[in-house]
Amino acid sequence: MEHSDLTVDFSADQSKIRLHALGELIGLISAARSYRELLTIIADESRGALGAATVSLSKFEPEYGRMRTLVNYGALGPHEEPSPTDEVYYLAEHPAARRMFDEGHAYLQVRDQDEPDEFTQQLLALEGKQSCLVLPVKFEGRVWGEFWATRTSEQPDFTHDDLEYGRLVVGQISGGVAQAEHFARIERYAFTDELTGIANRRLFEQKLDECMEDC
Repeated sequence: MEHSDLTVDFSADQSKIRLHALGELIGLISAARSYRELLTIIADESRGALGAATVSLSKFEPEYGRMRTLVNYGALGPHEEPSPTDEVYYLAEHPAARRMFDEGHAYLQVRDQDEPDEFTQQLLALEGKQSCLVLPVKFEGRVWGEFWATRTSEQPDFTHDDLEYGRLVVGQISGGVAQAEHFARIERYAFTDELTGIANRRLFEQKLDECMEDC
């Protein structure tokens, strides 16, 4: 899943290219065979489709009032990890995200724009990026999570046309969320006791193998 560069083609063929990218995304999502593989495919292919520098996918944890980042992909900033274990953002500190989850509101931001969302501006600065698209990912009629795409200062800023195309991309991602949740359940049952939730022998052996490979 390689993309040649981070430039954006605004030629007359852009619509055809974008439609082809959507088709590729749909096909690859359908072919995924694990939770982690599916998340990586979603991030990588949507990054290419949007001409983004990075894409991140986060899941909403309503019981805690926060988002948990599941995957970061692309030209990551110094504080970003591809598969973070503890990257969370609380909606109480992030008004634009709060509105997104409450109202399904999608938005874009450019560094130093008029009337910015301050928290989003801080994230752009922290990641060393110039602009971003932020869209809700929906599943079963509710907001399941957040799609976050960025571009650098060397790329054109995201526009409202990009936001509209982003809605199409995220629409396909929403279709993959059911598949992701299915994979997550299978993997959870495979490695934990169904009654107690305690890690089983299979998980212990897998972790032991991973430690041995790292030695």
